[in-house]
Amino acid sequence: MEKRKKSVIASAIIFILVGALIFGAGLGISVWKYESGDYEDKVFDAFGGRPIESFDISLVSKNVELIPAESGFRIEYSEKENRKLEISFENGKLTVRETRIKAKWWLPDWLGLVDLIKDIGEKTLFRAYLPAGIIGDGKLSTVSGDSSLSGFSFDGGFSAEAVSGNIRIKDIGVSKNLVLSATSGKIILENLSVLGDLKVSAVSGSVSIDGANVGKRAKIDTVSGNIKFSGFSAPETRLEVVSGNIDGTFTSPKSQYAIEISKVAGKSNVAEQSGPTSNPKYIIIDTVSGDINLKFAD
Repeated sequence: MEKRKKSVIASAIIFILVGALIFGAGLGISVWKYESGDYEDKVFDAFGGRPIESFDISLVSKNVELIPAESGFRIEYSEKENRKLEISFENGKLTVRETRIKAKWWLPDWLGLVDLIKDIGEKTLFRAYLPAGIIGDGKLSTVSGDSSLSGFSFDGGFSAEAVSGNIRIKDIGVSKNLVLSATSGKIILENLSVLGDLKVSAVSGSVSIDGANVGKRAKIDTVSGNIKFSGFSAPETRLEVVSGNIDGTFTSPKSQYAIEISKVAGKSNVAEQSGPTSNPKYIIIDTVSGDINLKFAD
């Protein structure tokens, strides 16, 4: 009897909610339109004055483009009524955050989740023109949007992360560490100069590198994504994969490397070797079932 009573109460609540939505529609109230709204293009200008020394940009579904500027900085973006960008520039640091504003207290908050899913599908653009030389650190994070930047140098470090979006980086120099991570998105890198460590991590996305000179340690790891690289140089390179393949070319002769390989299954065209007695470079590979194919300079 008690179970039947609870079932009746639950059904009544559902009918009340549905009735409220129908009543609102009858009055001409569009909950979806009120909650989401249309996008509006905007510009944030700051030419002259104190230059950017560092930046921290965190967005959800926007595709991000970072472009070198000769002076000052300019940001072109779009936002709507309930999803705003908070942009601040204090003490030489640019900070950008994407926030969701709930329209009214009487609107159910799950509409915000529906709106977020809609936004992820739309992927609007965020384009920032920043100084080519950043004297501090740079940080960029997105959820589903793609990120791309080229032609920058950082006196500090740079990091970027994404969930389902891709990360594309070309022609950059980093004085400290370069740290990149993605879940299902791809990481595509070209012509890197990193004086510190290079750390690249992906889950199901692949990692592709075309030209990289690393001053200290390089670590690249994936779960099921493939790792492919060429023109690669580092004193120590660590590659970790579960089921993905490794296909890479190093810039130094094979005789300069000490190679350690740990694998369960999968083919490999290289074997372990001790390397030279003085100042060897190290390659350490840990894989479960992926294939290994390495090439070296003549």
